[in-house]
Amino acid sequence: MIIGVSGPIGAGKTTICEILKARGFRYISLSDVLREECIKRGLNLERKNLRRVGDELRKRYGKAALAIIAWKRIEKNGNWVIDSIRVPEEAEYFKKKGAFILGVYAPAKIRYERIRARGRDLYKSFEEFRREDEHDRALGIDQILKNADFIILNDGTMEELEENVDMLLNFISSSSQNS
Repeated sequence: MIIGVSGPIGAGKTTICEILKARGFRYISLSDVLREECIKRGLNLERKNLRRVGDELRKRYGKAALAIIAWKRIEKNGNWVIDSIRVPEEAEYFKKKGAFILGVYAPAKIRYERIRARGRDLYKSFEEFRREDEHDRALGIDQILKNADFIILNDGTMEELEENVDMLLNFISSSSQNS
């Protein structure tokens, strides 16, 4: 089983991936692909550099460039979770390879508070967060969510999120057994 995870900043993508890893999934992140490319270029790992390098790779090699790079690293056996799908072409690429696309969403205020709480990517204000969020959404995250195989609304507790992930896994498993 391969599950690709997409959603806006702070929605809980990586948290869902951590839950899946705890359930035996192997992990790969498109953001890690970008980080590796930044390191090769001698750039620091600031969000603006990651964004610039991602935009450049997509322009040079096509919008699914990061998905193609990541797919080459995925062993074709076992369960995998792919984190940080940001453009529709990446999601479409993974779907063609047999992956399920999971969209995760949470309201903007909740996402902003989560980011502030984790102390990473700290924004000076909610308005600054909204501008960064709009850039990511302009890449096509809303379209990915619209076309996702499954959506998890992550606006509750960690226990509720874990229950939702387990329900998703049970649904996928029972659906594939009935096919």
